[in-house]
Amino acid sequence: KYEVPIYSASKAGLHSFVQSFRSQSRPDGVKVVEVFPDVVRTPMTAHRTNERMMDANEFAQEVLNCLRYDYPEIFVGKAKWLNLLNRLMPNATAKMMNGIWTRRSAQTQQIEFS
Repeated sequence: KYEVPIYSASKAGLHSFVQSFRSQSRPDGVKVVEVFPDVVRTPMTAHRTNERMMDANEFAQEVLNCLRYDYPEIFVGKAKWLNLLNRLMPNATAKMMNGIWTRRSAQTQQIEFS
């Protein structure tokens, strides 16, 4: 979709902000935790019918369980595996994600260039 680059850039910007904020807040005793969710079944995702979505209660329970530990980042659901794959094989992960987004975009809309 057209929104994917904007959405991805905003997530990257937020990630960078959280890392900086975590570093600046540490001397004051403030812990900053970043959560990377799976696709969660909510009213916002109700139109998405072709993928398995995580139940909101399941998502919340997994986050709460992880908060008992001192993790600066929490990856929930499929995001755990994507993070691991990205650490082990970043180029392959980028190609895979690009392929997924390209196929989805082609399936959901036609793009015309003038």
